[in-house]
Amino acid sequence: MKIRQAIQQDLEALQTLSMQNHEFHLEQSPDYFKKIDKLYKESDWQGFIENSSCCVLVIEDDSNVIGFALIRLINKNVAPHLREKRTAFISDFCIHQNWRGRGLGKKLFQACEEWAREQNAEELGLAVWSFNNHAIQLYEAMGMRDIYRQMRKPL
Repeated sequence: MKIRQAIQQDLEALQTLSMQNHEFHLEQSPDYFKKIDKLYKESDWQGFIENSSCCVLVIEDDSNVIGFALIRLINKNVAPHLREKRTAFISDFCIHQNWRGRGLGKKLFQACEEWAREQNAEELGLAVWSFNNHAIQLYEAMGMRDIYRQMRKPL
């Protein structure tokens, strides 16, 4: 297994994996997710790869991309009473469904932490849907903790 930054030649694999991830979310929560053809355009992926405040990490086996993480640096003051923090935010994280349960998510997460530290981030953040129990277990095992909970009630 090798983890590295994504390159142009990875775009097709990134599209496939991001759609696999989206389809899982759509299946679990069709009241929030809708069917789409692509989660990101190729130009979006290219922008992520080229942007110094983003990082697309891929994990590969025998030159086949089997997972990825998209991380973005944000300096955000969300409210006047909250402290501004330099946060590396994982906006997408996916291991191909056939490769799950082998510790690859842990390795990819550790690579995200390493990149965040290199960028002088104060914290690593992400959002995870409540139905995604496997992801929640991984993130908790990696030391993530809830800082707030968003709740909704259908009307």
